[in-house]
Amino acid sequence: MADGNGQALAIGFLTLLTINKEGERLGAVLITDERGVPLEFRVTAPVRISQVQRVIYGASLEPHVGVDIIGRPLIGKVEANPEILLVNKPFLVELRDAANCPVIFLRRVGETLSVGGDSSGVTVESKRTQPVSLEADPEYKDDIREAADLFRHLADSIDLFEPFERIKKAVDVLQIEDERFR
Repeated sequence: MADGNGQALAIGFLTLLTINKEGERLGAVLITDERGVPLEFRVTAPVRISQVQRVIYGASLEPHVGVDIIGRPLIGKVEANPEILLVNKPFLVELRDAANCPVIFLRRVGETLSVGGDSSGVTVESKRTQPVSLEADPEYKDDIREAADLFRHLADSIDLFEPFERIKKAVDVLQIEDERFR
């Protein structure tokens, strides 16, 4: 499958990771082609969170750090133009306003309890993978239809969860090889 310019599709995978016992977070994005071949990889510097910040932010800390402190700046640095950006934390769909493509939270059906449902989410099945749930920012309702169509194509060619594992392993290597990530 190619985009309108005959270029192979680019798929983005963005995640937020806790990297040490102090709870420092970093973000990473891997852009691949539709076969899973890397086109671009970016990772942020670790973000240190103080005990006071943990207390005063409470439950809003993780989304604030993930979206405002890490996600938006990270998306701004990406040079590739992915057709879709898959994320593995539900609050990261809030990055849609910073991205030039649908931002979709991807999870395996049954991984977590889902209550209710609306037009911002859909379950999709493919020949090669178990059913998955795709969720989008409710303000971008057309994204879910576009993502479902694209997912059906992509899920038959690559495992869309595997690049998240590659990101985690790459960050593990960075922590060994580069003191800035320890």
